[in-house]
Amino acid sequence: MQSAASSLDVGVEEPCGLGPHGQPRRRSLLIVDDDASVADGLAFLVTGEGYDVEIAADANAAAQVLDRRRFDAVLTDLSMPGGGRRWLARLRATRPHMTVVVITALEAEAAVFATVFATSAHLADAVLGKPVEAGVLFDLLDNFLPVVRA
Repeated sequence: MQSAASSLDVGVEEPCGLGPHGQPRRRSLLIVDDDASVADGLAFLVTGEGYDVEIAADANAAAQVLDRRRFDAVLTDLSMPGGGRRWLARLRATRPHMTVVVITALEAEAAVFATVFATSAHLADAVLGKPVEAGVLFDLLDNFLPVVRA
């Protein structure tokens, strides 16, 4: 697990599947959340399942990381510095094929609205409520990302 502040060995990466030398590559996720306990908890959860993870504390830090490295998917909060509709629109405009999953702690009615808004505007592929249920998250990621086999 790397933080946004750590140095990266960027290299050439292919989307999920085989790396540049024909070897299986782990699926990669960027987790964007200004609540460190949420970001760290998600990172712990997904690294335990073999994902390559990096964390960014806000949308601006995430944009810097995305300029240096390709990810298969982004798990992002909305209610954070630089977050919201503009962040999702910028993310979708610059990386239209990357899977985007919004994670939110909004009340149930607001979460339903956020789901309809984000997916109908094609700004996100899915919206999950906090706390994130592991089974739901992994089912969703398996649905959107190809399986990498050794």
